[in-house]
Amino acid sequence: MRLYERINTTVIINGKTENIYQFWFLNIPIFKIYSQNQKKKYWFPNLHKQKINTDKPVFYLKINRFESFTLFCIQHWINIVNEMNADFYIVCDNKKLEINVLKKIIFRNCNIKIIKSKKNNIINRIVKTIATKTWYNAAFAHLTPFFHAKENNIKDFYTIDADDTMFLLPKEKCKLILNEVKTYAKKENISAFSLDMHLSRTFGKHWSFGITYINDNVDWTEIFSQNKNQNWTKNYPDVNDYNIDWFFTWLRDCKILKNEIFYVENLPFIHFGDCLSSPYFWGLYIWHNAKIEFLTAEIINENMEKSIINIDKNAVKLDCGIKSPQETSFTELFNNFCVKKIAERT
Repeated sequence: MRLYERINTTVIINGKTENIYQFWFLNIPIFKIYSQNQKKKYWFPNLHKQKINTDKPVFYLKINRFESFTLFCIQHWINIVNEMNADFYIVCDNKKLEINVLKKIIFRNCNIKIIKSKKNNIINRIVKTIATKTWYNAAFAHLTPFFHAKENNIKDFYTIDADDTMFLLPKEKCKLILNEVKTYAKKENISAFSLDMHLSRTFGKHWSFGITYINDNVDWTEIFSQNKNQNWTKNYPDVNDYNIDWFFTWLRDCKILKNEIFYVENLPFIHFGDCLSSPYFWGLYIWHNAKIEFLTAEIINENMEKSIINIDKNAVKLDCGIKSPQETSFTELFNNFCVKKIAERT
């Protein structure tokens, strides 16, 4: 740990590059200097509260893992946030990753908000009732948007696993998709609406977070607080390791809440991770014609038939006008997200 560090963050506002200078002591931010309306501003975290614009869409970008792909994924989601004229919080408990985000991600305004996972007596008790020890840290990170949103009068929001996911599409198309997700959830009174990252591959059993819209039609903190123990896990005797995703699955199965899963026709998507050893859980895949095609598995196994599964019948299909796979080559998808495209510095 360095005693003192100055961190330079690049911000592009209306095509003009600005710099934010943060000064840290013993890994703690002391103050930052930035320009606003051609005037120098000073911000002290212990004196000034960062503002959130609740009139805009709000994203919680959850990040923790620091791999070769992490910063590309984070930049991707920051670009989408900017395209949607949205506001955001980055939830991060990894100090090294936080510093690298500040140094290497290109932001579009000076209101950069990074928070730690919330931990207090109430949340500690909740975590112990909805997750096993393996998943405690993940549960804290997942619960943070719900409690933080309530404290800050944020009604609805997107919660994103932003360190290992990407839509392989231009940010304009990503905006269209996420707006459609919200519109559909509002129309159908869905409480939690999440991308099909596990439902189909578990044959309809497992609801999961990842790319998720959270509606304001329930009091989420009250739902969590009402659960006093792990008795709900008896519904899943074959599962030994529980995370918050399974608790949301239980809320769905018992019809306590309307938690549903969506997919987007022809959507190319990357879930990074150990895609070489587990290409059916991570890697590049696409939803098309009632099937999921795991392109990474197809390349590794050289077996198309074994690399395709049926989309679960309960997953909601959204059609956002994405071209069919026959019209878009694998190479074209990847080339759309080369380094200079992701950075979008100009």
